[in-house]
Amino acid sequence: MDFRGRALEECKKCKSKARERAEILALKCLGYFESKKKKALHIMPDRATARLLSKTYGKGYRAKTIGAAVDFVECEAYADLDALLEGTNDKYDIILHNNLLEVASLRPFEVISKLDGLLKPNGIHLFTVTVRGMRTDEGGDLMLDEAERAKRFGRADRYRLFGAADFPRALATLRQQNNPRFNFAARFSDSDLDRWRIPPNEFRDINSNTVFSYVAPPLASAVAVAAADVAA
Repeated sequence: MDFRGRALEECKKCKSKARERAEILALKCLGYFESKKKKALHIMPDRATARLLSKTYGKGYRAKTIGAAVDFVECEAYADLDALLEGTNDKYDIILHNNLLEVASLRPFEVISKLDGLLKPNGIHLFTVTVRGMRTDEGGDLMLDEAERAKRFGRADRYRLFGAADFPRALATLRQQNNPRFNFAARFSDSDLDRWRIPPNEFRDINSNTVFSYVAPPLASAVAVAAADVAA
């Protein structure tokens, strides 16, 4: 059904949004559902995705959030993202979060690097951010109070909004990727996406539904990189 002005955005049954269905489709096509012996870290969990992943991976699924814990899945709550990251020492096959980086007082690319470092070989990190305009607007650190942040970023808990031009470029540089987003258009036809009620146009441009993805190197590559670091 329609949701906040977006046509056919929310599933009537599970309440999933298009970006959640897109992330699940990405995991499905890459084979992450072929084994239930996976470990998944879901930060600030969405209801529909949390229920599916917790059912699929059982004890391998961990949900963590900032502030009050959610009531639809077993979840660990932390005072802030710094505490959450300090309390996360395991390695994961899947790391997933939506709209986390704009509410983090930490530097967003520092957060991305830390989470990438928690991946097992061939593990995947998927996320979305809130995009407005072409350039990232930030500065909502401790110099701004909640009223200023609400006026500037639309919500009092946001510290920034990301730009459609500069964020993907910076992310590609950080990860040394040519394309830091999951390329749905290259993998699926419009009719394939329509069966999942994923609007093709929404996933061709950079916007708040864009799924950014990173797959950690396989074990052999990781060992080779470590050996090269030692030699250097």
